[in-house]
Amino acid sequence: MNKGESQSIINNFIMLLAESSYSMDDIKSKVEDSIIAIYKDPKFRHSYSQIFATIKTQIMPSDKYNIDFLSMNVETLYDLNDRDNGWGDEVKNKINKLCDHIMLETSRMGYFNNQFAQYQDLEKQLKDNTLSVRKTGKKLKDASKELTKAQATIDSLRSESVTVLSIFAAIMLAGIGGFSVLGNFVKAVSDISNYRFFITASFLGLILFNVVFMLIYMIARLTGKNIYTICTDSHKDINSDCVYSNCNNNCCGINRVRKRLPYIFWSNVILAAIIVISLFIEHVDLIKIMSYICSKR
Repeated sequence: MNKGESQSIINNFIMLLAESSYSMDDIKSKVEDSIIAIYKDPKFRHSYSQIFATIKTQIMPSDKYNIDFLSMNVETLYDLNDRDNGWGDEVKNKINKLCDHIMLETSRMGYFNNQFAQYQDLEKQLKDNTLSVRKTGKKLKDASKELTKAQATIDSLRSESVTVLSIFAAIMLAGIGGFSVLGNFVKAVSDISNYRFFITASFLGLILFNVVFMLIYMIARLTGKNIYTICTDSHKDINSDCVYSNCNNNCCGINRVRKRLPYIFWSNVILAAIIVISLFIEHVDLIKIMSYICSKR
């Protein structure tokens, strides 16, 4: 039997020890049936590298074998080899070396597997921590954006509030001033004609109405509110807006006011009409009075 065949028998014996847990008698029988004859050859020395390769490539990857069975059976073989079993001292020494080499490799494999498992746990923890840091960073980034938006909204609301309050105060002052003028006008109503009363009242109403509307219009533009009505052109899109130039119908300024702000347009027309009619009637009455005076002379 050559050395390669003898080493193959040793390798098979090691795999046999890894298959199951055996009693001392079973192990003695297997040893005497397989490796005793090989170790009695004084020139034979088992290969340590072959033991490593057998455990690494045959026993560790396979579900058929168990490294714990191998360790327990080698411990039993140690005890068996210490007894007087007639194997001879040279054979016992070789078996002890075989047991030492097997235990060394199983210990090293166990240590390596333990370190590898710890490495995998650390790698998993590192990946989890990295993912957690990325999620936290994203949340902080989103929170920073939201905070910036909130700050911008607060600043905008603050400026709009100041502007609205200022314009509201202007509206109040304009109203108070207008009512003051109207009060003085009412006091002097007995000294003027009815037509001059309508002229003056309409003129004051025209000024106050347009001033208040312009102030309200400024508030609406600052706050983004729409105080327009829908354009009266039936052929136009309901979303078209001549203010922001997305309307294809190029109307003049007065026509725009009539279509988009009819309450402003007709209020001004009515007040202006009252003024014009009152002026006309006042002028006609004045002509009649002058003609009557001239005829008396």
